[in-house]
This record gives sequence, C-alpha cells and structure tokens, in this order.
Amino acid sequence: MMSDMTRAALPVSAVVNTYCRQFDGLESSDEVAQIVRQLESELRYNCRSDGSAEHSSRMLTALRALGNAGLAAAQATRTLDQCVRNNDAPVAVRVAAINSFRRFQCTHPIVR
Repeated sequence: MMSDMTRAALPVSAVVNTYCRQFDGLESSDEVAQIVRQLESELRYNCRSDGSAEHSSRMLTALRALGNAGLAAAQATRTLDQCVRNNDAPVAVRVAAINSFRRFQCTHPIVR
C-alpha cells in the first residue's frame, strides 16, 4: 500500500523546485528545509536497505523527489553522497542517489 509520503513526494518536490527557482533564495526557508528533511529521513543509515521491497521503493521515491527538488535539496548533499558511496546499498538506490544531483549546480560543494 502506498503511503502518503510516497504519493506526495514527487509532485511536492517538483513544486518546491519551481517555487525556489521563481523566488531566489527560498531554498533555505524553513518550509522547504522541512520538506527536504522529511525526504532525507527516508534514507536512514545512508540508504542501507532492510531488504523489504516497500523500504527500497520508499528510498527510491525519496531520492527521485530530492532530485526533483534540485538546489532546494542541497542540504541533503552529505546524505546523498553517502548513499552513492554505500557499497551495501542496492545498485538501483545508488544510481538514484547519483541522479539526485541532476539539478544541482556544478559548482555546488558536496560536504562530506
């Protein structure tokens, strides 16, 4: 069964991206930060899967949503980087973590 987060993550993150592009500097607003933290919370333990299909699906959705959010998700770069580097994470999750960087600026630093 799909959770509310799973159903809402992609459309909400697309709205966040549009909102932040239209109003410069709002990627650091409390509302945007709260949305990013919620998505990031789905990636606990650096994208280490508990083996269930539901957990993997939730992680993939959260990663895709962080990618949709673009620079608004910049505060999650450390977690995304750790997901990419986690050799224990499923390959699909690691690839989704890499794709999450697609809307980041090339000059944006990755904090390790």
